[in-house]
Amino acid sequence: MFIAMILIWIAALWAAVYCFSYGIYVWKRKNKSGAICVFLISLSSLVLMVWATFHR
Repeated sequence: MFIAMILIWIAALWAAVYCFSYGIYVWKRKNKSGAICVFLISLSSLVLMVWATFHR
């Protein structure tokens, strides 16, 4: 069970980092509102993962 939780955390962190890096790319392309939305999606994925881990 513990190993599965670690693998899920790794996948969630990978997705958040990938999403955040895409937000930086979008920000550099002068699409500020799109970048902010991508940053919020990245942050919400991490927050939901922490919440799901500790409130099961």
